[in-house]
Amino acid sequence: MHRIFLSLFALSALLLLGAGCTLKLGGASQGGIFKTLDSGENWVPKQVIMVEGKKKSMGNDQITKLKIDARNGKRVFAGTVSNGLYVTEDAGETWNNVLTKVYVQDVALDSVSRCVVYVLTQGQLLKTTDCAKSWTVTYNETRPNTALTSVESDPLQPEIVYLTSSDGDVLKSLDRGTTWTAIYRLSNTSISDLVIDRWDSNLIYVATKDNGVFRSMNKGVSWEDVSIKNTEWFSHYPFRWIGPLSQKGGLLYVNSQGMYKSQSMGSSWESVPLLTPEGEAVILAVAVNPQDDDEIFYATQSTFYRTTDGGAHWVSRHLPSDRAAEVMLIDPYNIATVYLGTSVYKAASPFFR
Repeated sequence: MHRIFLSLFALSALLLLGAGCTLKLGGASQGGIFKTLDSGENWVPKQVIMVEGKKKSMGNDQITKLKIDARNGKRVFAGTVSNGLYVTEDAGETWNNVLTKVYVQDVALDSVSRCVVYVLTQGQLLKTTDCAKSWTVTYNETRPNTALTSVESDPLQPEIVYLTSSDGDVLKSLDRGTTWTAIYRLSNTSISDLVIDRWDSNLIYVATKDNGVFRSMNKGVSWEDVSIKNTEWFSHYPFRWIGPLSQKGGLLYVNSQGMYKSQSMGSSWESVPLLTPEGEAVILAVAVNPQDDDEIFYATQSTFYRTTDGGAHWVSRHLPSDRAAEVMLIDPYNIATVYLGTSVYKAASPFFR
């Protein structure tokens, strides 16, 4: 009987592996980063860390952020909850820990100098100018109970850098983070993220924790509320993701229960149909094809979804991990390549979840 049981177990394992799934032999090492080369049909773990010439695993890490170098698709940065920042130069085959023992809230890359990288913790903005050989603090948040929430470098004018906070602040630097000016404050709300239109860096947006989206068309000099006014779904549920689309003025906003697309810089919005009704699926991670707005990926605690027609039809697959999705990233050089960072559900910053 025992032999029959073991044989059936082995056969099941082979079938699972042959189907491109990850065999789960215990959750402790099934976190970290996964990668697909076929738009989510098959996933493989990318967990190898190089430490003093020896291979170790990031399978226990909780991933908070993924950022790809726009000049080199093989160079990807991964932030974590407690083990700092990893970087790969070979598309995820091996990772190196270049900043340790911090919670990485966000990462920003300088569009001119590959060695200039910004890493946001909840209380400080760190910067390297020598490809992570050394780090300096370029902004320090001293207010109690206030966290830094996002950092973004202007892709067309990289001397300009933006910071946001849980107190509703937008800060701006004109000298790559040496000095800062507060340019805007939203009262009674936390700013969760700031994004810049990829075609026009005058056009920036901030997404708030619970008050929708605000837009500036002049690099932060003036702002206006561009949230949807006639539905509770837009701002009632926790913010998840915001990002520019392939055309100037295109924007996708996602909260935990729904998706909204704008082609008019946020002046008007349309709901993206989901496979499950609004209110039934908790969205945790999102990515959009940078060349085709109709191809959207999102993931929940256990399921990966993909549409190629703007939400009219979806396909779903099990996640390759027994941990929840936390962040997804599409390789702009190879659209079928997607990275998935996982985390313990609700383990991310309390300002987001």
